[in-house]
Amino acid sequence: MADQEPAAGSNGSGNVENEAQVSVLAQYVKDLSVENPSAPQVYSWQVQPQLAPHAVSWYRAHPDEMQRDYSWCRDNPGIHDPNCAAAAEAKLQADFDAFVKAPR
Repeated sequence: MADQEPAAGSNGSGNVENEAQVSVLAQYVKDLSVENPSAPQVYSWQVQPQLAPHAVSWYRAHPDEMQRDYSWCRDNPGIHDPNCAAAAEAKLQADFDAFVKAPR
């Protein structure tokens, strides 16, 4: 009897038809937390936000600063800074103006 193996998927009773079937429909997790050892540094600003954001017209008058801020904002997409939106709009307007003024 020790050399006999039970049927596959059974509990060893040998009677497969009378076995109860159990399935898990959902699993409850009471406390799920993720540890991050460098949490204080992850959530800190990379640069100090400016108190007064620049307007689109300011960026149009200062193309070097527009290109610098636009490039920085593209490299840091998770930071929502009003200067990023203004620099992007100013770049869009400048590119459109350059397209319109281009020789045909």
